[in-house]
Amino acid sequence: MRIDYSLAKPSHVSLRIYSVAGRLVRDMVGEPQAAGKYDVTWNLRDNGGRRVPAGVYLYRLVADQWSSQKKVVFIDR
Repeated sequence: MRIDYSLAKPSHVSLRIYSVAGRLVRDMVGEPQAAGKYDVTWNLRDNGGRRVPAGVYLYRLVADQWSSQKKVVFIDR
């Protein structure tokens, strides 16, 4: 699964994946980044390297004072 975002100015970025119960599943980004466009690919694995089950997940993107949260549905085929 790919997550795209862009930064208008240099910012410290945090991108994390959570279960709908609020449990942290995966830390994707946690670093300063320059202004520009980015894409991050989640390989559907948790921080321990285990594949996550099908279900609903949330990702939270924080860049300085701005934040966004989106819902993602993962369907295992």
